[in-house]
Amino acid sequence: MTLHRACTLLELVQLVSESARNDDEVVATVTYLINSGRVRLCGTFAGAKIALRPSLSSFLTWVRTKPSESMRQWRNVSEPSTRT
Repeated sequence: MTLHRACTLLELVQLVSESARNDDEVVATVTYLINSGRVRLCGTFAGAKIALRPSLSSFLTWVRTKPSESMRQWRNVSEPSTRT
């Protein structure tokens, strides 16, 4: 039998924040615990799942590590079409 801990989202965020190194780690850990079913939310967010989008910092890291590729892609998107 699997034991699932039930708590509010606020309680979970506070508990994880005590040992996390930064906000990104808090978000990733809380998302994993909820979406995996290891923790069940009660209260306002009971039964909710969390959709985690990539953070802006991971995008900026990608741009910094591959500047020529990212600039090429940006030019393709931002240049106006010359077709008539």
